[in-house]
Amino acid sequence: MFLSRGKQVQQEQRGTQDSPFVVKVLSNPKNVQETQQEVDHRKEKAANERNLVIATYSLELEFCNLSYSALKPLC
Repeated sequence: MFLSRGKQVQQEQRGTQDSPFVVKVLSNPKNVQETQQEVDHRKEKAANERNLVIATYSLELEFCNLSYSALKPLC
């Protein structure tokens, strides 16, 4: 590309591999211990959530039972 005075303008190389527009972040591969810890954490989290669902369901049943017992004499 040329300017009106005959000087050549160098084109900008933005967005190429040499001069990227966006920086690509590469994560480091995890070692065996980190991978195992992540798997164990996921299993523990799933077990905790499962137990929470069971406890919530048990509380709901007890609440329904108490409500029924309280309303039974009124019927």
